[in-house]
Amino acid sequence: MVDAPAVTANELVGLGVPAGPASSDLAASCNAAFKSGATPESRWRHLTRDVLAPSVPFAVHNLLYHKCYDGTPLPWPAYFPDVSIINQSNAVSFCRVLGIDATPNDGVIDRLHRASIADREAFWQAAIRILSIEFATAPTSVFSGPVDSVKYLPSARMNIVESCFSAPAASPAIRFQRESESHVYEWSNADLLRAANRVASALHALGLVPGDTAAIFMQMTAESVAIYLGIIKAGMVAVSVADSFSSEEVRTRLEIAECKVVFTQDFVYRGGKRLPMYERVVATGWPAKTIVIPGQFNGPSADSSGAEVACPIRGEGDVSWSAFLSRGSDAFPAVIGNAEDPINILFSSGTTGTPKAIPWNHCTPIKAATDAYLYHDIKPGDCVAWPTNFGWMMAPWLCFGSLLNLATVALFYGSPTSPSFCEFIANARVTMLGLIPSITKQLRAAGYLDHIDWSGVRRYSSTGEASNPTDQLWIMSRRPGYAPVVEYCGGTEIGGAYICGSVVQRQAPSMFSTLACSVDAILIGDAPTEGEVALIGPSLGFSNVILNQDHYKTYFAGMPAGPNGNILRRHGDRIMRCGSFYKAMGRADDTMKLGGIKISSVELENVCAKCPGVGECAAIAVPPADGGPDLLVIFVVLSKDASSTVPTSSLKDAIQQEIKTHLNPLFKVHDVCIVDSLPRTATAKVMRRDLRSRYTVSSSKL
Repeated sequence: MVDAPAVTANELVGLGVPAGPASSDLAASCNAAFKSGATPESRWRHLTRDVLAPSVPFAVHNLLYHKCYDGTPLPWPAYFPDVSIINQSNAVSFCRVLGIDATPNDGVIDRLHRASIADREAFWQAAIRILSIEFATAPTSVFSGPVDSVKYLPSARMNIVESCFSAPAASPAIRFQRESESHVYEWSNADLLRAANRVASALHALGLVPGDTAAIFMQMTAESVAIYLGIIKAGMVAVSVADSFSSEEVRTRLEIAECKVVFTQDFVYRGGKRLPMYERVVATGWPAKTIVIPGQFNGPSADSSGAEVACPIRGEGDVSWSAFLSRGSDAFPAVIGNAEDPINILFSSGTTGTPKAIPWNHCTPIKAATDAYLYHDIKPGDCVAWPTNFGWMMAPWLCFGSLLNLATVALFYGSPTSPSFCEFIANARVTMLGLIPSITKQLRAAGYLDHIDWSGVRRYSSTGEASNPTDQLWIMSRRPGYAPVVEYCGGTEIGGAYICGSVVQRQAPSMFSTLACSVDAILIGDAPTEGEVALIGPSLGFSNVILNQDHYKTYFAGMPAGPNGNILRRHGDRIMRCGSFYKAMGRADDTMKLGGIKISSVELENVCAKCPGVGECAAIAVPPADGGPDLLVIFVVLSKDASSTVPTSSLKDAIQQEIKTHLNPLFKVHDVCIVDSLPRTATAKVMRRDLRSRYTVSSSKL
């Protein structure tokens, strides 16, 4: 038994609790909770259940959390699911379908995982039944062939969009709000289906045929969801292009995917600014027809058909959104294809500087929706928000994870760090909110939630980059009794997560509590509890082709055999085991996550090298001392014609401008270090790992 801690009223007053009865009563309640438990976990559980509330200053939550756990080894669980939550969970329902032990305790996910590894076919057949996936021709099996060249749902014929409209026609499919307004609009399932049909039929009217590619380069809106589903329903392939990319990056992706059509907006309106989109498409010079959607509608109507585009449209086949829709009709039969026909080309940075073109097929959404069902516990009637856009896998994940589970998609047309966004989450009745850690950090610093009630958000999720434990504890504290943060790590080539948290297990901030079902893993390296993770499949969602690279060479070549002769799949993450939890330790390869976006060191270096005064450079990512999203550091060897006294601040500004112009304005340079030379191997490769070990981030630099 650990000695019980104690807290005084004066300590609480120093953290913002009013002096007098408020502080003395709270101190008494805290000390009673400390004395009631024999372990740190039981004391913290008592505090979160009976004492703490969102109205109590977070500094108090944090103090008590540390008083409970200080002196004990990490991890420190902060969320404990009640038996009632577990008993009503999707995970327990899945156990019953599989016919395994469905006892409602925090071992339910472990039992599911073991069963999914023992019989992957049975697991995925159960998932397909639970999600009510529709087939024109049912599959003969889930997997066919060896793991390194596996085929999914052989002989199946389908169109995954047909499974997205099982909810009642009148139930809400999308809730959305524009940044400049306070009203929450709603599209029903019937509205969304009608809009998707009109897009699909209009694409055929333009002369496109199944298999053709159409890019989505715009903010995530209700219209973009209809466009995405319409492209797929038409038997065509959606091409994902992030709305923050420069014209050069847009051109690269349009060219790789050989896009016939581009959907974009005239402008994106954010934070009172008007950001051009169509202009960037024109600047690519890529010969595709462009459909231009108005970024700001005339009047409050959710129907954009009468809105005017706010910029001139060139000839060459470009048309406005309203003109495009006029070619379509409200009914359209889905084009049926093979289960492995591509539906979406997404891009993921590799180590070579050229983005990998990874196709999702009709099977991939089953993985995304199964993750949402099991780990996030998404159910009919839930409302799911996750700030993203169709340039990234979380946008299709949000659509399929919600619609296949009969839930509602929530979209905010603006900055996710604004007070308007916070009000939208409350007003739209969001029950599951996904955030990248950078957003969580900014929301905590802004203090908006001191005056906005997020108690209706029953669970959070976090992905895209490493999270800060204190920030995650803060977001958990926004719901009475604490809400779990489901840490979620995988990738475009996974179709979801390989490792994650869940609502039915204890959750410690910034930790993972389980491997995803159907996925096993080992750690490669000398340390028994830390190393590069290697995945063992097969699993629906895992990619089996890259359009512009050798898939086998990228993921399987050169990998050792697993402990039982398993074929291992390369992933690139480093993971540490911490008891029953896992912790992300960054990348083992030369890629990084900046603002939730994966980018290679080579891509950054190619752009930075164009900056005057830069002879050579190397880009690395370093974690902050207290954890959280990685920071971008550029090591520079000055060119021969550069002054040796060039101010580092000036060089940093110049490099930042190059990155903003040619890559992405969301990539922020934390520091620039001028060095005489870069460390290299005998074969002249830059030793970025050596640079990372040289660079120490102190708290004074953050």
